[in-house]
Amino acid sequence: LMGLNGILYSCSLFSFRRQLQSAELKTKPGTIKSYDLKLHCLDHEGNLEKVKYHDQGTVEPPEAIIIDGFSEARYIDLRGYWAEILAEQIDEYRTAITTRETIIKFGDTVQLVDEYELVMRVTYEN
Repeated sequence: LMGLNGILYSCSLFSFRRQLQSAELKTKPGTIKSYDLKLHCLDHEGNLEKVKYHDQGTVEPPEAIIIDGFSEARYIDLRGYWAEILAEQIDEYRTAITTRETIIKFGDTVQLVDEYELVMRVTYEN
């Protein structure tokens, strides 16, 4: 199963690059100079807690976040968010993300639900 996920992820890299290039051509002049990406855990009241994932850089931004789960890794696809950010030339983008993981143990089924806030900041070259 993990091998299949890896193959699907690898195949999706090529289409994502084409989407980013076409989105850049449709927008105002300017390319990404740098980015800062954070995935914050939320508490039960919706307040920001610790940072679960952080990435920043000046090269091509990641198209997905893979975080550890209880029994399997969780995959968060960022391609749609990046396409919107590039198309609209957004400097800071925030969105809520919910992940679910189903665990079956001794015949009982439990669903783990985790709430996050994704914060993406982008600096453009003029």
